[in-house]
Amino acid sequence: METKQMKHTPGPWIIDNNEGYQCTIGSEYAFASSYPANHEHRRICDVRGPSSQWKSPSEETKSNAFLISAAPDLLFAAQLGECLAKVILKRFGDMPDTQKTLNTIQQAIAKAEGRT
Repeated sequence: METKQMKHTPGPWIIDNNEGYQCTIGSEYAFASSYPANHEHRRICDVRGPSSQWKSPSEETKSNAFLISAAPDLLFAAQLGECLAKVILKRFGDMPDTQKTLNTIQQAIAKAEGRT
């Protein structure tokens, strides 16, 4: 598999907390923060959702934080899937939806790498 130079913070990323997420309540938002593992807890991002209706982040806000923390792993999995789809196409031709699947994977990788 071809390896490309990463420009993003290397994974794994974690959600820093005691319960699976870190929550800071502000007047308008709840924050769930993701941090790269073993990288001095540099903040990657804050996931915000309105906090006026609850005292902790909503399930949607927590789910968004979990999804973001999985981003490096998902990109790697997509790259493996791209490699596998190319092998299948080369060896067996276009089996049902293989080219369509490869196109979808490549579009997702391009989006993750900022090429779209």
